[in-house]
Amino acid sequence: MDYEKLKEAIETISDMCNEIPNDHCIECPCGDSNGNCLLQQEPPCDWSTVEKNPIVKVML
Repeated sequence: MDYEKLKEAIETISDMCNEIPNDHCIECPCGDSNGNCLLQQEPPCDWSTVEKNPIVKVML
């Protein structure tokens, strides 16, 4: 598994979430029709990654 590509994907999703105002989650491709995030309870803009090689666990 290419952990760097996985880390880059997570950071891309997080950056996308940061670009959308919190009250506009309904417009996000990761949001439902009620404006709730479909990915998990914590919005992607609050995700963080760990700088370790290899990255074994990227999300809780």
